[in-house]
Amino acid sequence: MENIINFKKDIKFDTMINEINEFNIDCDYQIKDYTINGNYKIFGTYKDSEIKIGSEAFSYTVPFEIELNNDVDLDTVTLDINDFDYQFNHNVLSVEINNHINYDLIANDIFEVMDDEYRDLEDDATDIEIAYNQPSSTNQDDYVKYYVHTIKENETIDDIASIYGINKSTILEYNQEQLKVGSHVVIPNEE
Repeated sequence: MENIINFKKDIKFDTMINEINEFNIDCDYQIKDYTINGNYKIFGTYKDSEIKIGSEAFSYTVPFEIELNNDVDLDTVTLDINDFDYQFNHNVLSVEINNHINYDLIANDIFEVMDDEYRDLEDDATDIEIAYNQPSSTNQDDYVKYYVHTIKENETIDDIASIYGINKSTILEYNQEQLKVGSHVVIPNEE
């Protein structure tokens, strides 16, 4: 997912601004508790009059904070300056910054994760295998493994049973809801 967040700030100079010769913005940030905290470093050079030969340097640090929703995967968040613009009037520099925030959402269930990660795989039977925390015997270290298969157009339960080498009744036993195109079917690995 991605969003553009706009940030505007007026910076008051101690002297008049006649001309901006150079203008730059750097950004540093950190993410904590679903909040991006950071600073823009706005710097460059300006002239305060038309007849001045040299330029004056300026540098300002402007803090910012961006709140994130709690369904954002914090490990995937990146923030970049997408674009910026500035204007000046007498001794006020007005800055507008467009931030590009890119992130992934936390998957709500295992099927959403599987669908996102394996959407383009051709062979669901060999590439998607999940270990559920359900003992298959009296030994607590043994687990039943399941395949997750997404039903394709014109695919029947008999076709799926044939792919996985199990009985149609086993598929129906593990999947109580109505099965249709796009449904995720849980299939036990009976090896």
